[in-house]
Order: sequence, then C-alpha cells, then structure tokens
Amino acid sequence: MPRVKAVRAAIGSDIGLMIDANQVLDVDAAIRLGDALVPFDIAWFEEPVPAHALEDSAKVAKALRMPIASGENEYTRYGFRRMIETGAASILMPDLQRVGGVTEFSRVGALAASFDLPISSHLFPEMSLQLLAHVPTAHSLEYVEWFAPLYKEKIKLVDGTAQIPDAPGWGMSLDRDAIHHHVL
Repeated sequence: MPRVKAVRAAIGSDIGLMIDANQVLDVDAAIRLGDALVPFDIAWFEEPVPAHALEDSAKVAKALRMPIASGENEYTRYGFRRMIETGAASILMPDLQRVGGVTEFSRVGALAASFDLPISSHLFPEMSLQLLAHVPTAHSLEYVEWFAPLYKEKIKLVDGTAQIPDAPGWGMSLDRDAIHHHVL
C-alpha cells in the first residue's frame, strides 16, 4: 500500500488512479486488496483474477465498491456479452487487435452502450481514439506511446483529453521511414 499511497499523494485527488493486477490474484486475495485500496479512491481495478474466470471476477465485482475493468483478453462480442451477463466487469476494455479489428470493436462498443457500461480502449490509441469517439459510453483512451514513432502525427492532449484528429481516414498517417527504421 505505500506505493499506492505515494502515487495518490503525487497525483492528487482530481486524477483517476487505476490498478491493474494482471490476473494474478484469486478471489479472496482480490477482495482483500480491493478493500485495502478503498481509501485511495481507485477509479478501477483491472483484471484482478484470471480473465477467463468470469464467475470469479463477478464475485470480486460484487464484493467491492469499485469498478472492475476487463476485456483486453477477450476476442469476440459474445465473450463481452458473457462478461456483462455474469457481472464480471463494469468497464469493458476491448483490445483493437485481439477483438478482431474495427467491426468487432464497434460491436463491443454498441453492446456496452446498450447496457450503459463504460468502455475504455486497450492499447493502440492512434486507432482506438476514432473508434471510441462514436461510443456514447466511452470512458477513456488507454494512452501508451509504444507505436507513436510509427505515425507522422501525434495524439494531441488538451487538459488530459485526447483530441480527435479531423484529417481524412483515421486522422493519422503512417511514417514509412520510421516503419522502415523500426522493422528492418
């Protein structure tokens, strides 16, 4: 807890603090940790138990007073529907690459909206930004700069909010020289 306390103190109370357990806990440990995190006003607890163990995730979600985020390891809208039906997650996180691309991501977004559930992306912010823009329950864009060097344009952040580019297509173009440099 000292590290969580230090991070909360450093970022203040106006910024959401998310915790990702990366699926390493069992139900009891996840509930104990979740309870211990309550004083730090956690925005979400991501995948505290193995992602495929939906019933376990549902037990954790029911026991805790914070949202459970999950979905980066789900591959279809049907799996997301099962997550919703079991109560395994209250914030859905499709990964554009794993979920089957634009069409399936959009379907997950529509499914989340039909249940008034927030959706956040998992990685690929340059592409996910445009997809989240059309989901009425979009919550947040996971912003990791792993692929940023491959694009000519950069995502612009204004007061912590990603700005949707207005250029044609995705609004961002690949930098062929950078791709050549990183791939070859």
